[in-house]
Order: sequence, then structure tokens, then C-alpha cells
Amino acid sequence: MKQITLSVFWFLFLIALLSSPSLTFADDQQDYLASLTSEELAYYDLNLAPTEEWKEAILEARNSIIYSTSWTVDGQVSYGLPDGTIEKLPEFSELFPDWEVPRLNDSVRTEWLSTQDLYS
Repeated sequence: MKQITLSVFWFLFLIALLSSPSLTFADDQQDYLASLTSEELAYYDLNLAPTEEWKEAILEARNSIIYSTSWTVDGQVSYGLPDGTIEKLPEFSELFPDWEVPRLNDSVRTEWLSTQDLYS
């Protein structure tokens, strides 16, 4: 009986010992992510985010960079300079490799369309 109790004790001790480093790692990862700048967070691997909250923070940081930069998809947009030169915008995939192109939801699209004078 004493030997079984001792075996159970050692088994529980080993489980506790093996699980504590993973808890420490999770805390260290949270601290590391909290110390990142917005730009560093944006380029953090989305698949390595420990929680959904961090995934949302990464996507929010990416959106702030994406929407502060001019880009196009499949060469659909270019702009004309005052001297008549047509300037092509860089492709989204060139600027942000492995990122997904953001999709506007219907309320944003509707709001934008309402501000445009489409029939002048």
C-alpha cells in the first residue's frame, strides 16, 4: 500500500513539474506580445497568437498599416501626376506578403458610396 501511495505521489509530482513550464511560457509570451510596438505586432505571425484577443490585436495593427498605405490588387488602380505621368500603385501582395486583403463590410461600402458624387 505504501509503495502504491508513493508511486501516485511521484506521478502527480511529475505531472505538476511538466505542466508548470508551459504556464510560464504562456506568461512569457503574453509579456512579449504586450511589449511589441504596433508595427512589430502587425508583422507577428497570426498563427502563433496565443488567444483570439491577440489575433484581433494583430489584425487591428495590420489594418492600421494597410489603410495608411496606397496599394492595389491586380493592377486595378493607378493615378495621374500633374505632369501627365501615370503612376501605378504597388500590389498588395508585394507590400504585405502572406497577409489577407481586407474586405470592406457592407456598411463601410454604403457609407463611402453615399459620400461620392457618382452622377456629376
